[in-house]
Amino acid sequence: HGEIIILRLDNHPSQVSHKAIEWFADAQLLLQRSPPNVHEPIGKVEVSWSVDVPAVLAMLFAASLSHAHVYTAFLAREHADNHVVRPTSNGIAHSPFSLYHNMEKPTDDLRQFLVYGSPVKYLLQPETRDSKWEMHAAAGIYVGPSRKSEASNARWVWNGTRHVTVDAGCMRIYEHALVLRSMPDHPIHQPF
Repeated sequence: HGEIIILRLDNHPSQVSHKAIEWFADAQLLLQRSPPNVHEPIGKVEVSWSVDVPAVLAMLFAASLSHAHVYTAFLAREHADNHVVRPTSNGIAHSPFSLYHNMEKPTDDLRQFLVYGSPVKYLLQPETRDSKWEMHAAAGIYVGPSRKSEASNARWVWNGTRHVTVDAGCMRIYEHALVLRSMPDHPIHQPF
């Protein structure tokens, strides 16, 4: 006793099996299928997923990090995507972040964008050290904006065992090696 829900699907084998079709019919769901290997009619989520996942895997590959870091790579990718400036329907360029926060114009501070997977040295605050003779800095890998702090300058660093929230001003990042991998003449792109 209600409206028929329309489900948009691609033609994945799991969704065209006889059992799946019977289940959808019993649940009174109307199916709209895309042509094989075409994902545009499915919706923004599917199109985004087909772009975001390869981008995340490329970030992990460039940083030589394992799939255990997919979560942080995906969050870093979404953070960057939310700050990309795009034209809106009224012709004014905005980012999703600036629209959500009702900002008059999007941020133009590019210092918030750091290269995912870059090696860093971060300051160990005096309060966390047992004595002044302990190391004042530790090595780590930059893995995106922090999810433990709402501060805009809070960053996550992987120290090999856990994620540490670090102020962006309290770390030195070396992005050069990862940026060089994007050059077409880098050995990683050569077949032999």
